[in-house]
Amino acid sequence: MGYDHLRIKSNARLFYKYNTGNSILVSLMLAVIPYAAGFVLGILFFIVSLLSIGIGWYSSYEHILVEAAVVFFWIGMIVFALCLCVFVMGVMDWFRRSIYGKVSLTEIFRPFGRGRFWSSLGTCALMWLYIFLWSLLFWVPGIVKVYSYSMTMYIKAENPNISPSRAIELSRIMTDGRKGDLFYLRLSFLGWLLLSAVTYNILGIVYVFPYFFAAQAFAYEEIKADAAARGIIDIREISPDAYRGY
Repeated sequence: MGYDHLRIKSNARLFYKYNTGNSILVSLMLAVIPYAAGFVLGILFFIVSLLSIGIGWYSSYEHILVEAAVVFFWIGMIVFALCLCVFVMGVMDWFRRSIYGKVSLTEIFRPFGRGRFWSSLGTCALMWLYIFLWSLLFWVPGIVKVYSYSMTMYIKAENPNISPSRAIELSRIMTDGRKGDLFYLRLSFLGWLLLSAVTYNILGIVYVFPYFFAAQAFAYEEIKADAAARGIIDIREISPDAYRGY
């Protein structure tokens, strides 16, 4: 059947119509949890900074303690960003799985589960490291790689046993020739995202974010099916549970 932009967005709107409540709840969690976690991280850094300054007044280690506080801050920011990436992976997977039936809201935390978290974290770290390194060549290669690796988190969430490097490789294979389609799909939400910003993300929570994530999930499923039909991937490598026993 192939990739169809209009069908993807139509399916996303239909999905939202029949899954409005849970979609809004997931969107609300996506909006609130990162802010709450960032607030806690900020408080911890503030406490460490005060302790460092206080100890520095009564010792000769002031510069060392200040440098340690800065290092702590940047390590904390990196860990926070990677954990947020894992959380977004869970949200993306929730929308993908909800296409096929009712899924519990707690399932957005699946990537944090036992035996999954470190591998999911490693996937996020490796993917963004690659994007960062490509961005050093100039910003255009970095943007291209964002779309090239855009299927990585879906793949990893769908098959947690796949290695981070293989998930990235499969995403690169699947998006070959589709990066323009994915760019156009995201660009088509620009107006909605601007309206969401004007309403302090209220519109985003109740409509735009669920619509956007549902569209991305349908796009992933269509691109995956098309890649499998063309024989460039083995669908069982990405979706082992769907074909277990065949």
